[in-house]
Amino acid sequence: RERERVCERERESLCAMCEDIVQLSPSTDCHLNMDVVERPELRVAAHVSDMSNPGAAWKGLLGSEAAVALLKSRGQPSLEREVTVAVLPAAVPHAHVQGQPTPPDAWYAAAIVLPADGSDPGAAVPPQLEIRTVAGGRFAHTQHKGPYEGLHAAWSAMIDKLRGSDLQVRVDADCVEAYRNNPEVTPPAELLTDLYVPVH
Repeated sequence: RERERVCERERESLCAMCEDIVQLSPSTDCHLNMDVVERPELRVAAHVSDMSNPGAAWKGLLGSEAAVALLKSRGQPSLEREVTVAVLPAAVPHAHVQGQPTPPDAWYAAAIVLPADGSDPGAAVPPQLEIRTVAGGRFAHTQHKGPYEGLHAAWSAMIDKLRGSDLQVRVDADCVEAYRNNPEVTPPAELLTDLYVPVH
């Protein structure tokens, strides 16, 4: 039961941030470090919602005892280990780089990362979750340090950085937001979140 309460508090923290992603606006501060990295393909168990209601994705992901057991079986996140991620279509940042609104058919997925080799994840994947593959490849990357509420500003600054660069957003792949530590045991100021946008 305690793990369920932990998951619920984590979901509420993430949802408070996620709702802002829908309306990314240009930032006045582009002073962030952005690099280009290679990411491997991911297998995830996800719950997908409309981009306008990301909270529904997190509620659907963590809304059953089976899903909480799966999350618990995956261990703790770290800089080298992704456990929970958010996934959204690259069409969203692509549109914002072009100064256009969020596409009306945009979706948002909250997901638990599964073993890449298809091996036993340690607990059963609940039937209400969809197993998806998130393509790897070349990604623009930045890391946000601080409360999840600051992620909106980080995404906006990254959009500005991409707008002023030679990088082109790939619309045939997905963006990833990876949470690198546990908000239940990490002070808000020390939370680390990596943002990835597929580019060429």
